This record gives sequence, structure tokens and C-alpha cells, in this order.
Amino acid sequence: MIPPQVQAAVDINGGSRNCITLLKAHSKKSATLALRIMMLIYDKSLDVETTDVLLTKSNLSDYQDRLADALESKDLTRFMEYSPNDPNEHDPTTAIVKESDKYENYVADSFTRPYIGPAADLLFYHLQELDDSFSDGPRRYYAKMCSIVQSSGVGKSRAILQLKEHNVIVVYMNIRKSGRSEDGVPYPPRDDIPANILTKELECSEDEYSDRCIAFLSSLFTVLAKHLKHYSDQYHSRDQIVRAWSNEMCELKDTIHRTLFFQELEGHHVKELSQIGLARDRARQIELAKEKARQQRLEDTTEDPRKKTDKKKKATDRKDTNVAVDSDILPVTELTSSSSGEIQDGKSKRPVIFGVENLRNAFRRMLGSAKTIFIEGEHAPQLVLAFDEADPLREQQEHFLPSHTMSRSISEVSRAERTSPVWTLFASTTSKVADFSAPAHLHTSARIYLQDKLLFPPYFNFGWDQNALSLSEINPKDVAKYANIVRFGRPLWKSLVESGGLSKEEALDLASQKLTNAVIFDPANRNQSLAVIGQRFLLNICLGQHNSTEILQDSISSHLRVCLGISPDRTLIETAYPSEPLLSCAAAARLYPKGKIVTKKCLGIINIALTVVKTEVLSQTVTRGDKGEFTSRLVFLLSKDLATRRYQRQALPAPFALSLDELLDCKAVPVTVFLEHTFGPAKVTVETSTLLDGWYVNFSHWIATSENILFNGRPGKKKTQWKSWLLRNWTRTCAVQCAPLQRAFDKFIPMFNLGRLEKPRAPPFLDLVSFILISDKAKKPGSGSTLNADWLKLANLPRLNQPYVTIVADLGLSSQEAVFTLDSSLANPVLKIHAPGLGRTTYPNLTDQLIEPLREILAEPIKEEPKRETYAEASERFNRQLRYGGTSKNADIVWENNKWSFSA
Repeated sequence: MIPPQVQAAVDINGGSRNCITLLKAHSKKSATLALRIMMLIYDKSLDVETTDVLLTKSNLSDYQDRLADALESKDLTRFMEYSPNDPNEHDPTTAIVKESDKYENYVADSFTRPYIGPAADLLFYHLQELDDSFSDGPRRYYAKMCSIVQSSGVGKSRAILQLKEHNVIVVYMNIRKSGRSEDGVPYPPRDDIPANILTKELECSEDEYSDRCIAFLSSLFTVLAKHLKHYSDQYHSRDQIVRAWSNEMCELKDTIHRTLFFQELEGHHVKELSQIGLARDRARQIELAKEKARQQRLEDTTEDPRKKTDKKKKATDRKDTNVAVDSDILPVTELTSSSSGEIQDGKSKRPVIFGVENLRNAFRRMLGSAKTIFIEGEHAPQLVLAFDEADPLREQQEHFLPSHTMSRSISEVSRAERTSPVWTLFASTTSKVADFSAPAHLHTSARIYLQDKLLFPPYFNFGWDQNALSLSEINPKDVAKYANIVRFGRPLWKSLVESGGLSKEEALDLASQKLTNAVIFDPANRNQSLAVIGQRFLLNICLGQHNSTEILQDSISSHLRVCLGISPDRTLIETAYPSEPLLSCAAAARLYPKGKIVTKKCLGIINIALTVVKTEVLSQTVTRGDKGEFTSRLVFLLSKDLATRRYQRQALPAPFALSLDELLDCKAVPVTVFLEHTFGPAKVTVETSTLLDGWYVNFSHWIATSENILFNGRPGKKKTQWKSWLLRNWTRTCAVQCAPLQRAFDKFIPMFNLGRLEKPRAPPFLDLVSFILISDKAKKPGSGSTLNADWLKLANLPRLNQPYVTIVADLGLSSQEAVFTLDSSLANPVLKIHAPGLGRTTYPNLTDQLIEPLREILAEPIKEEPKRETYAEASERFNRQLRYGGTSKNADIVWENNKWSFSA
């Protein structure tokens, strides 16, 4: 008998016959299928790292054969009984920790290394400003709590713990889901006790979860009061107390003190929850008694008057027994309040919170337990409750949202003690954690009832490039070296290398898994393809589209996209993939899994990914640009990818051959090879080769400018700034998409004269830079004539006394061969290229598999550009609108044509 969940997986993968054939093929695809079915059989789930390790197990082929036999016989009994000599060797639930443990150890070691960058300082001062606003300003804010939202690997956990350097007592609690981390690296370790209390067994009512939160916070403050008093008795200064606390509770590798602390909290929580439960039961009994009395009064109004007289007499006789239904209300209401802090009566529809007074008293006792710790009047966080990986609190339950209920409990303390120096942080990779108010579709009992109460904006600034070397420390010929590239971007990559010597291959593998959130890249998966294409090709998501928020939230939490901002109403998210060359190489590895070898399968993968992107472009989820900018980025970087791989397959001398410590997609390729592979070898003449001899390009990804490229100062200073900017972009292997209002051109690609660098008496690095300028056009008629203009003069950029290249990518025309014109008469020789159309004639090395989706991505912006009128012609046409009927020509009678605009 095949279990239903297994049969469903079999059906999805083409049915039993197809699965049996696939399993017997012993391919990577069949191994993946076997693994999926096995997980259903064993009712297990795997993260990407565990899956990756399992796929490398040689014995997995045995499972494939036995699973194929089981499907063929429609009986899994023998498969379930299969027990090899070493059960642990084959058990999917134990695979594996050995291999993935090394990543955990690497991350753990990185927490002990010196902290680099100002992120923790800025977080502290951010909280300081919020404290000013909450404590001294009008009562506009809901609670002393703030969310931290950012992509994985930027240093959220480390920055929170680093608050200790500002004399802050940090109570760090990791409450992620049980099992392995979403990032695949289970570090920092999960704190099971607080995590289980707040995120487990949520099939309860909102009242029950509210009791749990109140009891948890009361217990936390009670245990903190005891420990802080102990520290105060031992030490006599705040500095010493914070240092002692941090040594025991913020060094996450030493779990003994943390375990004992949370075990003590658990014991108090059980008692506190029991007390709150008794109070709630008591209140429930009173409500039942009151309801019974109300029903009785209702019945009395309809009874015979003689019976009412008899009942009245009996009630008078019982007066001395003191059993009136309202006699127990006061003791109960002392334990309750609404979310607005007001005592509730039985008529209120708002949730009643029990244990609030106990919570506030526990909080006050904690503040008073150590006078040397908490300094009155100091508007700065002195104690921070940090809930890291707080994603589970945003999982919607049937009748409530845990994050809302928890934040309401925190609010009860914040508003009772407005000047207290205690803050609560919720950190997560999902932007949803920034919104503590309940969604509008929820029942009213799940909403925040305070009017005009605001939430503080989330914090998301953790910096970038903290580990990067200075420009002067990097030789331009060494920019592709793994040791240099790994320093750019988020600190995770360099931390892993420093802590465990993570190899180039391991780093790329880990980065690609984190980028796609999968072991094996599925180009048909929308989110995976948007991540891989988006990271390298500057794919922009349209804000405000029906599914754009969902895509952006998922890309931040699961695909390493970085949050740049969240609107005050939490409806819009600004995101990007900042320049991060290691991640670009990881994305390229997903598109070209064979490294230097480009196979039909590689091109098929790219075709599928581009087709997915095309669908999102046509649905207006992804922007393409009015001039075909996105298509142009795809064309030139794909061409460079192919050129690099063809070039590196040749026998090359050092330093031009790819060495073991270099990354392929950051490796420089001669400009002539790039142009030959883009437009065809016949286009590069001897004169062109001579002019560009020694010049290289190395871009691995695109970045965007938000303003026009402009350098100020005297001519000499402007030229130096221009050269330095070019060298910086060369050093981090990026090409640039210019701001929309940039004059003359839309893109530039840095060039560097590595050939000259290898010769004796080479000039300074700044004197060996140049560029390729690209102008995008997606309209008819053609724009080849714009090549005759002086682009540098139009853009107000200085000449560098070096050859350079200008390209007009006239994508809106029919495909024709590119036209090369070499103007060597100037002091700065220019190679001018007009590339009309988008097809194999223009770009011969882009196969039809690639051209087809590129054309569809471009399709909509192509339109005829109307002939421009002169100002005089437009004025005359405008005036004729006042003379309707003056002639029988359309210009004088068709008023529908009167809605037009003019631009010179």
C-alpha cells in the first residue's frame, strides 16, 4: 500500500512508471526524487544543507533501487524494513549534521572575532532617539519596542549582542522554529525554553496565548531581578555589572549560564501561568453567574406576580448568606485590564488581559533591584530584551496573531513605566515582523485597540563592505582573487573564511544555496530565477503591483535581497541587491554549472530563467525600462559570460589564465575578445586590435546610479575623481546603469590596461583606466547618428587621454550587423559601434534560446517615435485649434487630435 502523501508526490513527478524509470537511472535528478519521497515516508523535513549532504551519499543509489522496487510492487513494507549494517550511515535524519556542523562552527567562531563597523553604535543611538520620542514626547507610540529587519548574513545578531559595549544589558533569546535555521546554519543556537513558550502549541485561544505572554514576561522580570541584584551585590559599578552579565549571557558558545537562567524562568512561568489561569477561571465563573442571574431576571419579568412575590421573600431570607453574584468582581478586576489599560466590565468586547498588575509589579521590582544599573533620567536603552529570528511570531493562527498579542503585553509595561530604560527588539529576515498591528481581515478581537498609537519604524541599516581592503591595497590584476572578492558585501562571507578557512568552492556553494534557498537550482521556480537574474542583472521589482510585496518579502527573507526602507504604513518595501561580487559569482555558477564549459543544458537553464523573468515583465511585476535598459544589461553581461568562458578555455600565460585562487566571473577578459564574442570576430580589425591591445573588462554584475555622474572642482581634480571612480568599479567588478537623466549615454563598463601593467615602468594605476559607454535605444527610427556627438562633452566628463568605446544599442530596429567605426584622429581615439536590432545577425553568439526571451522582454517598449516638430510648427498647429472648420483638412476639424504634447 502506498501512503497518500507518497502517491501524491509520485503523481506530481509523472506517475509511477515515470518515477520508477527515473529512480533506476541513478542520476542527480533521481537522487533528489528519492530523497523527497523518503522524507514523506519518514515524515521529515530537510533544509538545503542537509539535502546537499544527503545527495552526496554513495549509498543513496541503494535507496533508489529499493524505492523503485517498492513503487513497482506498490508495497513499501520491505523498503521500510531495509536496515543496512550501519543504520546511522543511511538514516536521513542523522545525515548530516557532521557535514553541516562545520558551517555552524565557522559562524560560531566569527562571533568571537573583533567587531568591525559602526552598525551596533548606530543601533544604540537609534534606540536612544526612540527613547526620547517615547518618554518625553506626546503619548503617540504603542510601546518601547522596535523591529529589526534585514537579509541574512548582514550581522543582525552580532549587532544586537554588541550593544553590551554601550553598557546595555542584553537579554538575547533566539526563538526560531525548532529544527535547523532557515539559513541552513543553526547559529546562534535556539533558546528552546523561551522559544517553546512563545512559538509552540499555538492551537489555543487568544486569551490563553495572552496569559502565556504575560506569564512569560512576569517570570523574565522576576528572574532578572534576582540575577541583577546578585551582580549588584558583587560589583559596585554599572560597567562591571554589564561586563559580568555579558560574559555569562552574551557569549553564546558557553550555554551553561544561559541554560540555567532559562530553566529558572521556566519554573516561574509554570507558577505564574497557573495563577493567571485560576484568575481567569474565577472570572469565567463570575460571568456565568452574572449571565445566569440576568436570565433569571428576564424570566422573572414574564412570571405570575404571585410567584415573583414568593421568590422575593426567599431572596430576602437568603440575604445574610452573602452569595450575591457580584460579590467577587473586585478581586478579579484587580488582576485584569484591557489592552488600553482600563479595567473592563462584563459588557466589553475587548480581550481581557489577566495578570497585568503582577507583570507591572515584577517589572518595577526588577528596576528597583539594582540601583547601580538603572540610572533615572538617562534617555538611552539600559536593558534590551532581544527576540532574534522572531519569524514564528508572525505566523497567523486561527483567531490571533502571536506578534500582536505579545506586543500588547509589552505595551502594558511600557505605558505604565514610560521613563523606564528597557527596550524590546524583534529581529528577523522577514519584513512582516516590522508590522505588529493585525491585518485588517482579522476578527476585531485580534486588533490593537488604541487610537492614534504609532509603531516605531523598523531598523535595517547594518552597513556593507566592513571587511573590504582599501583601494590602494588591491592590485588591479588581483581583483579576481577569492581573498579580495570575499571581503566585499555582507560580513558573513569573510567571517566564514576567517573562522574556518572556507574554500572558494565551499563559499560559492553556500552562497548559491542561500541565494536560491535550494540545493539544486530550479530555473522554473519564480523566486529562484528572480534571485539569480536579479542579483547580477539589476532586476527591479515594480512597487505597488498585486504580488510585488509578496515577492519582495520573500526575496529578503529567503533570497538575500537587502531591505533599503519600509514605508510608514508598511505597505511598500524598497529593496535591492547591492554590489556583492561573491554572490554574483554564485549566481553565475547556477546558470553555468559546468564552469568554463557552456553546454546546451546551460543555455537551456538560462532560457527557462529568462522565460520566467519575461512572464513577470509582461505582468508588470518587473521593470524593463523605457529604452530597453534591462534587455541591454542582459545582452552585454551574457555576452561577457560567454566570452570569459571561451577565453579561459584557451592555454593562457600567467597572470591571464584563471588560477586556483581566482573567481571565473570576476576574471578579466580582453576588450577585443569581448567585442568579438558580442558582435562577431569579423568586426574587430587589425587597427581596432592595435588600439585596444592590453585593455580588459571584468564586470560580473550591474549596479545603478541614482544621480548623474558628475565630478566637481578644478579640471585636474575632476579628472582624478573620474579615474578613481572607474578604478573602484573595476576593483569590485561591476558595470554601471546610469540614472535616467544622464546625458549622452546610459551605461558604462570600466576598462583597465592590464597589458601595460605587466610591462616595466608601468604608470600609476589611475593612469590605466578607461571605459565603454553604451546608449540604449528601443524606438524607431534608428539613433546611430548620435555616435557623431561628443558624449564626454555632453556629459561634462573630462577626457582621460586613453582610447575608449561608444556603443549605440539600437534594440528597436530589425536585426542587422553591427557597424564599427574607428576614429583615431583624436587625442582620445574612439571606437564607435552601432548595433541595430536584437537578433543573431547583430549578436551572433547569443543563441536563439537566448534571443527569443530577450525579444519578448523588450517587446513592449518598441514603438515608432513621432517626427519632431519645430517650435514654430508646433505653435502654428496649436493656434489652428482656435480656427475650427477653417478648412476641410483633418488638422482643422478632428478635435480628437488636440490632446498632444510638445518637447523640443
